Parts: sequence; structure tokens; C-alpha cells
Amino acid sequence: MEQISAVIIVKNEEQNIARCLKSISWMEEIVVLDTGSTDETVNICKNFGAKVYYLDQWEGFGKAKQPAVDLATFDWILSIIDADEENGLHSEFYIPGYSDE
Repeated sequence: MEQISAVIIVKNEEQNIARCLKSISWMEEIVVLDTGSTDETVNICKNFGAKVYYLDQWEGFGKAKQPAVDLATFDWILSIIDADEENGLHSEFYIPGYSDE
């Protein structure tokens, strides 16, 4: 069975992150790269069981994306999701090569 990691880059997303994380809670791993939140974003992510890492210096989304993806441990990675988005895929839908059984 293939396993999926979700990767999210965040900063001060306490208003959105719970909804986002709920929509991907069926994935085996959620990796969050925080870029300097000063609100409750990190605590919310930890409460959802996400693995939270920190980026010391912000040089733009493009430069943060590859290090964030490198933190994922599974070969299949959903890395396009933003903290203010919800994933439309659910585990009951067919994803080629993936089974949650």
C-alpha cells in the first residue's frame, strides 16, 4: 500500500488551518513548515498530529517549497495545498495506486 504525505507551508493561519487539516486528516502524514507564525497556528497543527518544522529565514514560497517537500517521509506527496484551502480528495475516492485498506 502506498502512503501519502501532505505538505503545507504556513504563517499566521489560525483562522484557516483547522479546516485545511481536517480535509487531509486521512493522509498518513501531515508535514507543516511554519515560516514565523506569531498566532496559534503551530499549536493547532500539533493538536491535529501534524509534524511541525520551522523555517528560519523567509526567501519566498519557491525557496521554501523544496525544503518542505524534503521533510516528507513518503513517496507520494500532496504539496500544492495552502492553509486556506481544503483538499477535495477523500480516501473513499479512487486514487491510482493508493489504498487505505
